[in-house]
Amino acid sequence: MLSRLTTLRNATALVIALSFALALPAGAQSANRKGLAAFDATHEVTLQGTIKEVVTHPPAGSPLGMHLTVATTTGTQDVHVGSYLPKHVTENLLHANAQVIVVGGYVNLAGKNIFLARQLVVGSQTITVRNERGFLIMPKPENINHHAPKSGIAGGAQ
Repeated sequence: MLSRLTTLRNATALVIALSFALALPAGAQSANRKGLAAFDATHEVTLQGTIKEVVTHPPAGSPLGMHLTVATTTGTQDVHVGSYLPKHVTENLLHANAQVIVVGGYVNLAGKNIFLARQLVVGSQTITVRNERGFLIMPKPENINHHAPKSGIAGGAQ
């Protein structure tokens, strides 16, 4: 009976994993094999511009999480900032017409260039979104539902 229960659990886990894999766009699947968040840090780029739109529900085919549409001198950029920014950052700093400096790198996902932000500078605040290897930083449990720190803002564990 125990081995049958283990087999059933393994089969259920496999079905769930396959369901998630099939739900991802083809570009996201190949990007995830390389590590979606991974970008070449040796080719890190700094963008400077104005936030035109904060997108909380990106279109199909785009990475999940918050995106910023940033107008720069060279055109409009889709900037992915992920899902782990503290609430006070998303509510108070990231809004249309805010000036922003974004450090990060480009990845190609399903034929679309997306800029993955590693760090944002808005006003006098610096927000770390990803680590040096390009992976999103998750918030520390003690930082959840707390007020903003007095100096510097981090998206999570450093």
